[in-house]
Amino acid sequence: MVYCEASDVRIIANIPVATMSDAALNALIVYATGLVNKEINGIVKEELVQFIDDVRENKIDGSNTVYYVRASWCWFLGDYDNDGDVDTSDVVVYEYDSDDNKTELSVSSVDEEGKITLSTAPESTSKVTITYAYAPVSEYTPDPLLKLATMQLSAAMAFSKIHARDWSKLSLGKLSVSRGRFDRPYYEYKAQFDETMNLLKSRLQKRITNDVSGMKDVINQRLK
Repeated sequence: MVYCEASDVRIIANIPVATMSDAALNALIVYATGLVNKEINGIVKEELVQFIDDVRENKIDGSNTVYYVRASWCWFLGDYDNDGDVDTSDVVVYEYDSDDNKTELSVSSVDEEGKITLSTAPESTSKVTITYAYAPVSEYTPDPLLKLATMQLSAAMAFSKIHARDWSKLSLGKLSVSRGRFDRPYYEYKAQFDETMNLLKSRLQKRITNDVSGMKDVINQRLK
């Protein structure tokens, strides 16, 4: 699954199947999905599971299987493996026993709010870490702006590929044609993509501000 489909890109870009097949367009969509994620997602490597608040206690007691990532109070759980959805493959959980031996734990479910449910409970003497991505908008749904950005970037890359091929055909012999007429659709969709990404990044900045504020509140609660 990815954030959009070939048919979505064709709606905004009017690219005929005869010009570019669904398979070729879908390959560009997969690549675009990873690029969009890179622009807005944060990556956390082996975050130590600890108490967050009274709701997200994150108890490691030999029976608890539900844990929350720290970013869960302000961010959405993100698409860590860049396949265009959020599922159990997007978090990696390790248990370290008392001798510091490392074992990967099976994840039975996740939700976009940052709740991780394990198949088995870690031992009470263990430490647990979680590797994940976090996002300023939902990548589970996905958010309409996220879908639009992926469509626009896919369209831009499609026209870049199409017109590079056309240019090579027209650059033979004495034929002389302005390159600008072939590049224009690429730049138009790239400009649209940049505008959409600016909107997404404004969400990103707002999340960062809220995250810092939330962290201060948690620290103050612990100091009371």
